[in-house]
Amino acid sequence: MRRPVFLRIMNTVEEHDDYFVQKRNAASQLGLSCLQKVIAAFRMLAYGVPADALDEYIRIGESTALEALRKFVVAVVEVFGPEYLRMPNEQDTARLLATGASRGFPGMVGSILQKVEDRDLIADACRSLEVTAMDIFARNGWQFSNRLCGL
Repeated sequence: MRRPVFLRIMNTVEEHDDYFVQKRNAASQLGLSCLQKVIAAFRMLAYGVPADALDEYIRIGESTALEALRKFVVAVVEVFGPEYLRMPNEQDTARLLATGASRGFPGMVGSILQKVEDRDLIADACRSLEVTAMDIFARNGWQFSNRLCGL
């Protein structure tokens, strides 16, 4: 993932959920940074890293890593869901077809959309994210009761 994309996601999640803001504890020591929590969530989602393996690499405990993952997934779906977890409209489709044609792939999006029923593609992507999160939580003994997508 490119750095500007990662930083945009991290900053947006930090603005959306106060959990990701670095705070001081009762002993006036700084707690975990937003960067540590987001990297932990990304590594668990992208690579399937168990939560307890992040302790040495990111300096974050297992329970905190799992909490960061849960809050990260919910924040990403709430913030980016309306724009990125929806079916493309006519303008989106036209833009994607034009981009594909300019790069030598005419009709690429059209062939994909013809094979997919209304919301199947988006629903599958959302379910996949949800299943991945639930699998990570199950492997670590946590319960994941939130439905992310409402599908």
